[in-house]
Amino acid sequence: MKPIIGIIGRVELNNKPYIKVYDEYRTSIIKSGGIPIMILPPYKEKINELEPFNDIEYENIDELIDLCDGFLFPGGTIWYNYEYEIYKKACNKNKGILAICLGMQMIASNNNLNNISKIDSYIKHNSDYTYVHKVYFNDSLLKKILNKDEIIVNSRHNDCVTKTNLLISSKSIDNIIESVEIDNNVIGLEWHPESLYDIDINSKKIFDWFINISKKN
Repeated sequence: MKPIIGIIGRVELNNKPYIKVYDEYRTSIIKSGGIPIMILPPYKEKINELEPFNDIEYENIDELIDLCDGFLFPGGTIWYNYEYEIYKKACNKNKGILAICLGMQMIASNNNLNNISKIDSYIKHNSDYTYVHKVYFNDSLLKKILNKDEIIVNSRHNDCVTKTNLLISSKSIDNIIESVEIDNNVIGLEWHPESLYDIDINSKKIFDWFINISKKN
């Protein structure tokens, strides 16, 4: 059976708030053999509510975790309480997790904004170019997946993680943390493999790994 992958819906607060998922996430999951669904906030009040969950809302999150085999935490500009709660519970149940850009910052910083800062570097990490800079791998799951010591990636972020308790699996040459891991089922990336899927074998391998590890659930 194909694994069901929950993509965390990214909240946008305009005059009329809405929740979105970029199509590149959806299509990359499908191409690697998964079934994508969008995960919405599990509470009924304001979508940017940051108060503690009540018992019913926690039960709703538990049901979401049981529904999905893996979770993708996407990029964006801000994350919310429900996303980190989903991450913690999914991680505890050994679900497959792929966290990208802001998603990686959320898991790597342990939901602590004090562990994130603006990038001050000679490399422009927020760029529209297809490829921007190299990342260099430590001994890690990512290095095994890609079977390479370094790759070149895209880059679309202004902030970076400065402190983490997770395994740092790669950095850029200017010492920016570019990827983190937990055991064999959680990978966080600062770059965007979903945007390179059709032209970059490394990006495809990452999504293939994500779908395969989720399928084991």
